[in-house]
Formats: sequence, C-alpha cells, structure tokens
Amino acid sequence: MAKIDAFFKLMNEQGASDLHLVAGSQPILRVHGDMERIKYKALENDELKAMLYEIAPETKIKVFRRNRRCGFRL
Repeated sequence: MAKIDAFFKLMNEQGASDLHLVAGSQPILRVHGDMERIKYKALENDELKAMLYEIAPETKIKVFRRNRRCGFRL
C-alpha cells in the first residue's frame, strides 16, 4: 500500500473533498468547505516527493524531472 493511501483513507472517513500537501506544512483536508489540518508532522520535501513518486506513472516522473532541470517550477 502506498504511504499516501493513509491520507486518502482519512479523506474518505472524514468526508473530505480535497487533500492539500505542501512541503514544510502539515497536510490539510477540505471538509464541508472548511480547511482542517491533519494531526501529522509537517511534510519534508523529500518525504512528499517520495509519496508522489510512489503513485505517479514513470512517464510523469520523467517529465517532472526534466522540467525541474530546465528551471520550471511545478
């Protein structure tokens, strides 16, 4: 099971419509229009990247890496 699946499970349990993940911040759920922080530590950049790489198709990861080398911010 991917690490991010725990957040998706929590979304489902809480009836959340959105999951906001930002490096340096705690994850946030949008529940019935309200933004609610998850009781979880702030995500490190490498930790967040690893979670996303775990579920992203290899073709998307290659595009991301190529664009980062060119100076684009995604």
